[in-house]
Amino acid sequence: MMKHLFRMVRHKIRSLQDLIRLLQEEYAKRFICITKDNMLHLWKQLRPRKIRGNIRFGTGDPCSTGQILGLIAVFYGWIGSGVQINPDFDEPCFEGRLVMKGRIRMITIIVTAVKIMFHKDFKQLQREWERWKEEF
Repeated sequence: MMKHLFRMVRHKIRSLQDLIRLLQEEYAKRFICITKDNMLHLWKQLRPRKIRGNIRFGTGDPCSTGQILGLIAVFYGWIGSGVQINPDFDEPCFEGRLVMKGRIRMITIIVTAVKIMFHKDFKQLQREWERWKEEF
């Protein structure tokens, strides 16, 4: 029983090492960089331009409500002063109204997807990924 467990763990560790080796190949690094650049460009094109609203939330536990408020505060610079966030430390609730304005252009999404899918390194990475999945 223990021998089987150790073999299984060893196999999973080797498999994970193979995946890390796969992602460290030059073609994988190039593909990750191309994908990152395209996704950042897509985000810049599609992100909401104006955000307005009012949100009231609470968990019923002051500690966890404060922790959630701390996480929200990290994004407050991006959200801006147009959104009012009101924590309720006494009762569990989640309500509010949020309005976002922006633009979504399908051609931008299509062009980005085509750039990523037809990149030469994508096909090679896909073949290696399939081979890794079969071994896993």
